[in-house]
Amino acid sequence: MPQERVQIFDTTLRDGEQSPGCSMDLNEKVRMAHKLEELGVDIIEAGFPIASEGDFNAVEAVATQCRNVTVAALCRTLEQDVARAAEALSRAAHPRIHTVVATSDIHLEHKLRKTRSEVIEMTLKRWNSRLKMRREATSITFAKYSPSPWKRGRRCSTCPTP
Repeated sequence: MPQERVQIFDTTLRDGEQSPGCSMDLNEKVRMAHKLEELGVDIIEAGFPIASEGDFNAVEAVATQCRNVTVAALCRTLEQDVARAAEALSRAAHPRIHTVVATSDIHLEHKLRKTRSEVIEMTLKRWNSRLKMRREATSITFAKYSPSPWKRGRRCSTCPTP
């Protein structure tokens, strides 16, 4: 019987930093990533590289310096998001692109302006293009609720207008 193992996917550097009073500079993020690595976390989601130059730099620094852990970058299914995430992870020992897809009816109708079938097709197209390159692991999360910058009233420079 195969042995089952729970993997720890930590989002402290990305989602945890969005809590009021919890922002970290680049050095603090790298220090935190090293501590997470020492604790035995399996995957560190280091940021959302398309959102800002600071997030890109954080993902790149963590990916470069943390060699014994999988480093993930969050992105949407947009080609520029996926490309920016791949660029930030280019020097990672164990890279992972984590694609999130908001699938609630409200997101589909008002934010993405696409049908559920179109979103699934778009997502699989991006995912398959990354799998062909096979440089980094790829994961997709289909979320009814997504703690995105758009949802919280903040906006990244490339987020579509609702």
